[in-house]
Amino acid sequence: MAWATADVTVQSVTDAYELQDWLDRSRELRGHSAVAVPPAEVGYQGPISDIVAVALSSGGAVAMLIRAVLSWMELRRNSGKIHVKFRSKDGAELQVEVDRVHDRDALLDRVLRFLEGQDAGE
Repeated sequence: MAWATADVTVQSVTDAYELQDWLDRSRELRGHSAVAVPPAEVGYQGPISDIVAVALSSGGAVAMLIRAVLSWMELRRNSGKIHVKFRSKDGAELQVEVDRVHDRDALLDRVLRFLEGQDAGE
């Protein structure tokens, strides 16, 4: 069982597969992500966004995921904001919005505190 999971919401299925490929370049994350295309909402022909689901085995994997997503965003133009939903093994969830202006260390600290159960009030 994973230590935690993360759902990374991106703008398109192309973005989802590109991000998954990017994550697979990391030894820590390789083979732990999958593209999950949600069903279309009523009135739409396809999903509004797509998700890359990631199983995280440790705090180190969380750090690697955050660094990888931010690096991927820096290489792309107009990637916009990405939403990441972290889920702890007890089912608690933390949603964060990731963009280029986030302080990597503060974001990582917030997510790790949450997943380690020290920040359950968020």
